[in-house]
This record gives sequence, structure tokens and C-alpha cells, in this order.
Amino acid sequence: MNTLITLLTICTVIIIYMHVVYQLTTSNDLEIFELDTPSKIKLEEVCNLRQPLLFPYYDESLQSVFSKLTEYKAFDVNVYDSSYNSNIISLNNAFQLFDKKNYISLHNSDFLNETMLSRYYITTDAYLRPPMVASITYDLLMGSEGSTTRLEYNTHYRNYIYLANGSVTIKLTPPKNEKYLNAEKDYANELYYSPKHVWNTTLDKVKFLEITITKGQMLFIPSYWWYSIKFEKDSCVCTLQYKTVMNIIATLPNICMGILQRHNTKTKLKSTLTFHANPSSSDGSHT
Repeated sequence: MNTLITLLTICTVIIIYMHVVYQLTTSNDLEIFELDTPSKIKLEEVCNLRQPLLFPYYDESLQSVFSKLTEYKAFDVNVYDSSYNSNIISLNNAFQLFDKKNYISLHNSDFLNETMLSRYYITTDAYLRPPMVASITYDLLMGSEGSTTRLEYNTHYRNYIYLANGSVTIKLTPPKNEKYLNAEKDYANELYYSPKHVWNTTLDKVKFLEITITKGQMLFIPSYWWYSIKFEKDSCVCTLQYKTVMNIIATLPNICMGILQRHNTKTKLKSTLTFHANPSSSDGSHT
């Protein structure tokens, strides 16, 4: 019996190890694949090659997201200026900002849930979601004409970008170039980005793929690939991100670092509040 338990334990460890290695595998070939409306099986096969993939995806539900926005102008969205300072304002005010200044809007999962626009994303799950999904994140991205997102990557097993309206230009570079990008890692919020502005400066040691995506096209961006989005006028981007069970296990170190960061932030905040509530009497009287 002990021998059987030992063998089962060893087999389990080996299987988990193989899956973790597979999850962390990346491709550094500077090329993008294109397919004409792949089947679900073909989509999974090509995505598993860890290369960016562009394909047409005609989905009336996702394309209707942009036209539905006018019905929810009173709801709040997150907006960011060119320095990535954030603010929460109504969608109506965000549209006005887009016409006047350089702003982008992202991290809008709450907006999608509050307005029930997320239901239009759910219709695509049967086609896009990989097996053993444990977590799904939907987002809505918009911006002023010419505005750009930070150069960033994520650790999701599947990361899809869909154009519901307009067009965007995306710069991509493979994971091997991280050493040249001065990566900053906010584990608490699962944000991994570079402070370098790739649209106004030339990085001598880093080569980029640059691709323009138009309405009705879907781009798959593999885990750990860096990308930055440049918006055109009236662009509307839907993102669909999927984490699998093994994907979460493979990124446990990042998850643990996030827990530690959040704990340290709470500890520092508590210490600061305690200090202000009980300030030291350095100028007190002496007897």
C-alpha cells in the first residue's frame, strides 16, 4: 500500500511539473500567424504554439457593445492620462475628455458587470475558452485618437483582443526582450509593464511587430508577450482573458508575491494611521 501511494505521489508530481513547464513555455519568434476563421480545434492548436494570431471573428454580440455604450453614459469608467494617473468619471465625461485631451480608458470590468454588457462577451466563451478554465476577465478599452497604452504583458493562458469598432495599431515584442525594458511588476494588481514609451522613442536592442487591427478582427496575444495599443478615433476594444487551473498553479509565485505586497501595504497603512492617532510627544515636558 505504501509503495502504491508513493508511486501515485511521484506520478502526480511529475504530471503537475510537466504542466507547469508547459504553461511557462514561450516562443520568441518575431512573427504573427494569420488564419481565416479557424475552427475551435484549429484555434487551440495554433494558440498552443505561443505565437500571436490574427483572424476574422464576426460576432454580432461583441460588435454591438460599441453601439450599446450610448445607453450607459451615466455609469462610471476608469480613465488614465498620459502619465497613467487614474480617475473614475462617467462614461459621458470620458467621451468628452477623449475629444479634448490625451486619455485612455481601461480596467472596466466593474462597468461591464454593472451595465450587463458582459453578457455580450459570454456568448463568445464556447468558441474562445480553453479547457479547465478557472478564471475569466473581460475588459473594455477606449481612448483619444493617438493615445497609447503602456507596454505590458500578462500571464493569462489566453489573451484575446477584439475590435468592436474603429481600428488600433498594436506593437508586440517577444518575452526575451524583457531584459531591455526595465520591467516593473505590480504583483498585487497583476500588472507587468515597462516605463519606456515605445511610440515616441526607438529602442535599439528591441525589435517590434507592428500590426493594424480593424473592426471584426481578433488578435491572440500569448502569455508574456509585450504589447502596446495605439487608438484611432472612436476605437472600441474588447479583451477576453482566460486562466486555467494549471495556469494558476504555474503562476503561484506571482500570486504569493501579490499577497505579500497587499499585506505590506495594509501594514504600512495601519502603522501610519496608528502614528497619526498617537503621535510621539517629542516636544513634551521633562521632569
